[in-house]
Amino acid sequence: MKKTILAAFAATALTAGISTSASALTLDYIGLSAGKGVKLHGATSPTSVNNVLAGGLKMSSTEIAPFDSFVAWCLDIGTSIKTSYDYSLKAISDTLFTNGGTAVLLSNAQKQDIQSLFNTAYSTLDVLDANKSAGFQLALWEIAYESSGSYSLAGGDFYATQSGSVVSAGARAQADSFLAGLGGAVTGNYTLAFFESNTTSNGHGSQNLVMGFVDPSVIAEAPLPAAAWLLIGGMGALGMASRRRKAA
Repeated sequence: MKKTILAAFAATALTAGISTSASALTLDYIGLSAGKGVKLHGATSPTSVNNVLAGGLKMSSTEIAPFDSFVAWCLDIGTSIKTSYDYSLKAISDTLFTNGGTAVLLSNAQKQDIQSLFNTAYSTLDVLDANKSAGFQLALWEIAYESSGSYSLAGGDFYATQSGSVVSAGARAQADSFLAGLGGAVTGNYTLAFFESNTTSNGHGSQNLVMGFVDPSVIAEAPLPAAAWLLIGGMGALGMASRRRKAA
């Protein structure tokens, strides 16, 4: 299958009125970058899922350049992530998500808050830190599922507590900190790529996802190690952070 070049996607995504929904690709789930067990509560379906792991999802694909490996984030807690599954690549200007089942139909306000979350918090996010990784995921779920008009993982229509003996208070506090900063200073300008899983006879078969990235054309021109750190959301950042911890 022809590779999807994210530099071209970035230009398309920023052009009003142009849809990217025709771009199809296969994503492979590798594992969690880091995270915490949490128990989800809420009046809205599908929060009956209850105990889940919250954190960044390490993904790979041979059809996305230059991010053949990257970290994505779940926007669909009612569906499990599959080891390998077919997706459609969509932009923030597209209708998200339309694949039925437990999929959340995001409003324009929700999409704007997701964009703000990336722009204010993602450039300094350590995806190998369990509390921060889980906190960022919880913040995304709060935006997608909270309907009270006020964001807080401590209460409302959607909230989180600890799962079993796993203490997630730090992750919840981190999520609330990210959400409190939505209107704060922009620390990075991210293009968002949304992955909508293909439908089956029973709805959609894998989680709907989002990733944030800096225009790859900027990465290509940047000297290392700066280029690697521009891959926040990609495995380049994971590798560098891991090597630094081993050297410490």
